[in-house]
Amino acid sequence: MPGFKHTVFASISEEAADNMIVCTAPSKTFNLAGMYTSNIIIPNEDIRKKYLAEVESNGFFSLGGTWL
Repeated sequence: MPGFKHTVFASISEEAADNMIVCTAPSKTFNLAGMYTSNIIIPNEDIRKKYLAEVESNGFFSLGGTWL
């Protein structure tokens, strides 16, 4: 948009970039519900590992099936 400038949050400072999680998705633009088609950007490796551990444990318990 003319007269406006987009500032990426991660560019504000190294500390900001190290403490953020960015989720992007086509859901608003294309009217798709939920974040099933999103991508997640986590620059901080420690935060990324915690996020992945949480996602993996949720999948195990919600999709494990009756044989478990």
